[in-house]
Amino acid sequence: MKKFLYFSAIIAIFLIPNTSRAMGCENYTDEEYKYIVEQSNPNDLDLTCANGTLYTDDYLNSIKRTTDEYSINPLKISDFLDVPHFTQERYYWCGPANIKQVLHYLNKSSLSQYQYSLDADTERYQETWVYKVVETLNKYLSGYTYMYELGSNYNIDGFMGLVTSSVMRRKPIILHALTKSLTMYNGVQLGHYITVDGYMGVEAITYTDTFYEDYGVGNVGGWHYDTIANVLNTVSDGSRYIIREVDV
Repeated sequence: MKKFLYFSAIIAIFLIPNTSRAMGCENYTDEEYKYIVEQSNPNDLDLTCANGTLYTDDYLNSIKRTTDEYSINPLKISDFLDVPHFTQERYYWCGPANIKQVLHYLNKSSLSQYQYSLDADTERYQETWVYKVVETLNKYLSGYTYMYELGSNYNIDGFMGLVTSSVMRRKPIILHALTKSLTMYNGVQLGHYITVDGYMGVEAITYTDTFYEDYGVGNVGGWHYDTIANVLNTVSDGSRYIIREVDV
């Protein structure tokens, strides 16, 4: 009996998950740490948090601009991109559907949502990780590159500057969104992707949604607009992302 208990204790030790993290990473909650590691390209991560973040210096330098370098485009009061709307063909295909929307706009043609779901490993996990969205976009683009960064890097002015600069350059943005703050979702919280494709003055942002439910204020799918604050709040959580062209 003692021998059995001894070996049971050894087995239990090996079954305990290793949740220890480097000392520089204490500023992340367990949930944030796990989610950022999951959503990010392993090559972009430094799990020692040597620079105070989970990202390498090379990744941070690749972003190239800080958020305060963006300024609101003074040339137009409103501007919109003609991003086509595609309804996602499966409930977990918001990633592939948004990839298709952006690629169809930029390349004037696109492949099937199913193909993009294979490219982005959506079928394997029944969800689409952020860095896989970026890899799939860049696989089919030529002449420019998309990247991802945390939405929590932005305040309202910086975010509006990013949107107006991106629209001026005719490059849509994909948001790795939590939907609760969007008017059309009426308080319903989903993890989702949406494509930002325009702005109305300095008060509202337009976006194209691939989903198809009605939460009491109409179908969430298609083209909509909402306040800057509501749209920014979809990615202001510490582990949600903005997917954008590198040099906007």
